[in-house]
Amino acid sequence: MAKMSKMEVQTEVNSSADKFYNVFRHEVQLMPKIIPEKIKDVKLLQGDWGTVGSVKLWTYVPDKNAAIVKEMIEAIDDENKTIKFKIF
Repeated sequence: MAKMSKMEVQTEVNSSADKFYNVFRHEVQLMPKIIPEKIKDVKLLQGDWGTVGSVKLWTYVPDKNAAIVKEMIEAIDDENKTIKFKIF
């Protein structure tokens, strides 16, 4: 049976909205280098980075325990700079 839980993380971003969106859209694999205190790893499991249908495995480090999350991109809107994710 799946375990349901909630995790919230806040971090200050010293970047323009365009650069931040670009990282999530095209260079998400850099997130562990950008904020290593919050994200330990991002692995691509299926598809291509930054494409609809791609599946990634995130390893977060919110406190002393790591949380592992599988995510799939459902939709991308470059004009409005939005990405819709499904977490499972």
